[in-house]
Amino acid sequence: MPVLAWDVRRAAEAFRFMSRARHVGKLVLTVPRGVDPAGTVLVTGGVGGLGGLVARHLVGVQGVRHLVLTSRRGADAPGAGALVAELESLGAVSVSVVACDVGDRDAVAGVLAGVSADAPLTGVVHAAGVLDDGLVGSLSSERLATVLRPKVDGLVHLDELTRARGDDLSLFVAFSSAAATLGAAGQSGYAAANTFLDALMESRRAAGLPGTSIAWGLWEQRSGMTAHLSDADVERMTRAGEVPLSTELGLRLFDSAAGSAWPVMTAFGLDLAAVRASGTVPPVLR
Repeated sequence: MPVLAWDVRRAAEAFRFMSRARHVGKLVLTVPRGVDPAGTVLVTGGVGGLGGLVARHLVGVQGVRHLVLTSRRGADAPGAGALVAELESLGAVSVSVVACDVGDRDAVAGVLAGVSADAPLTGVVHAAGVLDDGLVGSLSSERLATVLRPKVDGLVHLDELTRARGDDLSLFVAFSSAAATLGAAGQSGYAAANTFLDALMESRRAAGLPGTSIAWGLWEQRSGMTAHLSDADVERMTRAGEVPLSTELGLRLFDSAAGSAWPVMTAFGLDLAAVRASGTVPPVLR
């Protein structure tokens, strides 16, 4: 029998949906759970700029004691050793940095299989991603694959494999982008990839599983995908109304979104006066 799940905090919507006989099968209310500090949280792209910030936050603020961080270069990634030492100083009991191409299903399966049974997998944060910007006419299947592989294939592997393994997850967060919500010049492939992330998190929630997609705007903290931006680039974006998120605010928004009753949340700074003055107000904000 089909089952459609609703967060208990949206019970009024669920009952209204049922009262209109719009459902087939059963409607189920789910109760949110916090991060289990005794379990292991997997962070893809965990050695990168934002992934590292989230790893520190999970240990230092949320009390997570076991982490698995993936990156394409593993322990050889710049700053990996220093990050592990810092996480251990914050209270982490075990931190593993694993080389993994999340677009490779077998590689992801191997990482999941390596999680200790003494601290089973209880959370996933998918922060891996790659940019290859260009106008639509310049895109090729190879360039699209470059963007889709870590974002889309990686998330599909994590979703399907954790379901098949029966992992009892209380946290499953995907790092999406406001480019999928507002649109962004030259980022059609990236916007498409992140739109898929948003949709898959909707699907997980409907199935009664944890799932949150956070459509991020620009952070002040540079990451592997924003390191190429010059001060002039950031100034141009600010003139258009986008306000970079501070690390403190970004991590507060991470907590708020991850604990939200909604599966897709958009988190970005916006100067409305600057948006109006720019003359290019995104349709979704009109």
